[in-house]
Amino acid sequence: MKKKWSVGLSAGVPLMLVGMWSTRGLSPQDQLWEGVHKHDIALIESAMARGANATLPATPDNRFHYSPDYTPLQMFIEDSDNLEGVELMMQNADLKAPTDMYRRVPMDERYPLYGNPLHHLTLMSNQTRRRNYDLRSHFAVFLRQSAPINARALKPPGVTPLMLARQLWTFQTLLESGADPNLVADDGACLMNFVGQEPVDNKVWQLLKKFGGRPQRVPNTLGYPRPKFHRTHNSVEGWDNVPGKMTSSDKK
Repeated sequence: MKKKWSVGLSAGVPLMLVGMWSTRGLSPQDQLWEGVHKHDIALIESAMARGANATLPATPDNRFHYSPDYTPLQMFIEDSDNLEGVELMMQNADLKAPTDMYRRVPMDERYPLYGNPLHHLTLMSNQTRRRNYDLRSHFAVFLRQSAPINARALKPPGVTPLMLARQLWTFQTLLESGADPNLVADDGACLMNFVGQEPVDNKVWQLLKKFGGRPQRVPNTLGYPRPKFHRTHNSVEGWDNVPGKMTSSDKK
């Protein structure tokens, strides 16, 4: 199914994200899937247009467990419903003590896509600290380009199109903010390892190549073994050798 997207961004003008869906010929389940995707993107766009500190109303069924004072920034950084992790991250936005966070924030078995949710946060924090960027500003910028995804093709357990769209938006926002594309590639490969879907693979690599990243299938640009994540359980291999990251003792 094809989608047409139109995105505009200019100073003082709210970002307008318009998606056109056709539900003709889709099963009731697929129509529901598409409707949820469209509704949530509109909800995020509306909140982002009001600024990075705008709050997002909880959905009627509290589908994503967002509290009424959840900001778009919190939504983008923490995709699970672990509010303790979000609050702790917001108190220490630059993640100066990731090992402390790791001990206090349990992994969420319901979201196998992310394995260790702090992997993404730590990686982004390391990028921004080295370049004196404000982590929050990356998400306040939002996007200049949408991430069209075939929602029906992305249905691994516990994963929604919105989650995947957020990850792709995160990659693009980091890249447009000047992050090292080969460093972002390391995180992008982790997403692809889990999902293994061509629409995601292609979009991630298109972004990396657009910003000068090397199109390696298994990026390893930092000189240490890239962590290997698993679909069936939330464990990480090769993590102990990563400078400044968690060690086996931190996981206990």
